[in-house]
Amino acid sequence: MKKSHESSEDYLETILILREQNGNVRSIDIVNKMNYSKPSISIAMKKLKSEGMVEMDLNGYITLTAKGEEVAKESAPVEKAPKAEAKADTKAKTK
Repeated sequence: MKKSHESSEDYLETILILREQNGNVRSIDIVNKMNYSKPSISIAMKKLKSEGMVEMDLNGYITLTAKGEEVAKESAPVEKAPKAEAKADTKAKTK
């Protein structure tokens, strides 16, 4: 069960990253980023949707729910740390 939870976090984190990079996220974007098969991504998205982590519109765009975004951000603290350090360095240099 832990493996499934970790896998869900990986998908959510990938959606968060892709959204920040591209603005919109589709299943094919996740396929390309994670190098998984289309059927695997489809199954995962249906599971995440049933858990209330993502929503999918009629055009196939995937968005994180508030719950999904919270989990994604909690599982990706390392991604945010370099940006925070860079801002701190910039502020220190300007003083």
